[in-house]
Amino acid sequence: NMDRTCFGTSAFIVEEGKDENLVFEVWNVGTFRIAQNADRKVDTILVKKEMTIRQLVDKYGLENVSQKSREAYLQNDGKSLDTIVDVLFEISPRTDEERLKGKKDAQNKPIASMHIEYQAGKLLLNSGYDEQPFFCTRYLRFAADAYGWSPSWHALPDARQLNLIQRQSDSIIGIMLNPRILMPESLAGRQPDLREGGITYWDEAMPNAVPKEWGTIANPE
Repeated sequence: NMDRTCFGTSAFIVEEGKDENLVFEVWNVGTFRIAQNADRKVDTILVKKEMTIRQLVDKYGLENVSQKSREAYLQNDGKSLDTIVDVLFEISPRTDEERLKGKKDAQNKPIASMHIEYQAGKLLLNSGYDEQPFFCTRYLRFAADAYGWSPSWHALPDARQLNLIQRQSDSIIGIMLNPRILMPESLAGRQPDLREGGITYWDEAMPNAVPKEWGTIANPE
């Protein structure tokens, strides 16, 4: 589940892009999950990002994407290239058992970097880093929870109360502009004209049988 909102938790990454450029990226709250080691340092992160078919092939190569994405790319009809695909990024430590001694290639670096085409379950990239390429900040932590809580949590009760007051004020104004009407039974089926300058007819032989407002005494000020 990638839908958890991580208030007070931010994640940033620096990676090498094309042409040896450095790419700096901030991952949006709610798009990533994290885990921490025994020292409560965040060392694992999973991020789900959206990429177009064109971006997918440009980054990973046509031969490495799923069959469905490859077919969409080869259609080249001007629309399929903009099809959105979810890509899951995982960065986590590699255990000694996962690394071959003496090997220093990307698949045996101490920090693993796995890119997966999410819907197809297709491994796009199995790489790694010599050191952690991201860092994760947390404003406040409670107990063993890996996620942080922001200063907004202190203001949340007041914010909810203000929202409630605003909704009630809007409701009062709505009732004053479009008041509740008490209709005599003798006028059943007839509606008063509540528009500006509206005219509502009534039976002058029954002076008390007229529409009346009710329940509109509140003041929004």
